Amino acid sequence: MAILKKKAELENIPLPDDVAFYLASKIDSNVRILEGCLIRLGAFASLTKRRIDMQLAKEVLRHVVKEEEPINLDRILSGVSAFFNVKIKDICSRKRMRSVVLPRQVAMYLAKRLTDVPLVEIGRKLGGKDHSTVLYAIKKIEEKVKGDPVFKEMVEELERKIRG
Repeated sequence: MAILKKKAELENIPLPDDVAFYLASKIDSNVRILEGCLIRLGAFASLTKRRIDMQLAKEVLRHVVKEEEPINLDRILSGVSAFFNVKIKDICSRKRMRSVVLPRQVAMYLAKRLTDVPLVEIGRKLGGKDHSTVLYAIKKIEEKVKGDPVFKEMVEELERKIRG
């Protein structure tokens, strides 16, 4: 954000703090892209004689800044299913085969981490489990993440894929 504010000052572009924060939080891949967005925003505002605000920033940069869709249970299930090569219906079933249990527990863990869905709802969606079973699964995955660096990296990679 500091780089962005400094560049705006150098280019004489009036950049409100909320717009600077929006740009800095949405474009984190490359400083050049961030600067390009600032220049584009400044040029558009100048040409249309509009003040730079959040609405203008979203309008002008909609092709660059992709609004994230919220993470929900279905998105987590889809990611876990693809990652472990297990069918979603199997993860959501009552099956207790080893090939299904770990992906289901990881899905429960990620659902707790990435959503505000209550444990009861997570359990209901993932095999009709009660909240205590969901808590057990979350605790088990947390312990495995702490104790196994390879497993931790795998869960982090899966989480990155789900986040997009």
